[in-house]
Amino acid sequence: EKQMAKGAQKSADGRTVTFWVIDDIQPDTMVYNWQTGKYDRVESTTSQRYFNEHLEGLTAENTVEVYINSYGGSVKEALGIVNALRRCPARVVAYVDGFAASAASVITQGADEVLMPRNTCMMLHNARWWVEGNPKELRKSADDLEVINQSIINSYAARAGDKLPAAVLQQILDEETWLTAEDCVRYGLADGIADYDADLDKAAQDLADNPEVAENAEKLPDTLAARLRALPRKPPAPAAKEIHEPQAKEPVKKSAREKLANAIKILEV
Repeated sequence: EKQMAKGAQKSADGRTVTFWVIDDIQPDTMVYNWQTGKYDRVESTTSQRYFNEHLEGLTAENTVEVYINSYGGSVKEALGIVNALRRCPARVVAYVDGFAASAASVITQGADEVLMPRNTCMMLHNARWWVEGNPKELRKSADDLEVINQSIINSYAARAGDKLPAAVLQQILDEETWLTAEDCVRYGLADGIADYDADLDKAAQDLADNPEVAENAEKLPDTLAARLRALPRKPPAPAAKEIHEPQAKEPVKKSAREKLANAIKILEV
């Protein structure tokens, strides 16, 4: 049995590199350091950069294992990891250790072999992001997202081949579908059922921490839904108290310059 860890580990003989994708998939971030007055880089163990560094120098004599139990995250990083794994000359085997949801399911598609214990699952959906802007920018953003979504579709289709017709795959994505291990093998998204059951405690807890998923447990495969329902429900967070700022007794007089600036702001669109 593998010991849980974060990031990557190399075996004692150096022949096997093991990755643990058990957090959100995200890029490196920059955090402002108030003591130095500079930005510090916080490195992510689920970024393409991290995978590239630990895959460098591997040959066909090596084996790469990727253990995944993640709710997903950055599509950009996931697609980068998929291609990094496909370029690697080593044999790559991905294991689902609970659930591979959203971008995490994309990562599995970069492996030479995908194995899933019978009580694990994947969740597939269309790409999404937050956007703001004027009507022209919003329309362009939707078009851009369609291109990104097609990249995800191509990743699934490259593995599944004829087992997963394009129309069926699109329906799975449109309906944000949870697939059992048997479903994934039938559709060609996984290659086989592992000969052991995964510990679903972390997977269920992660889902319980996501209110949207927890309230729609009927979408989950039976094994995971049952584990989720068995968890104690968290009490709702207390409502935030409304804070009323004290009002000035007399209105503050504004200069002519301030009045003009405010008038211009009102006219902006």
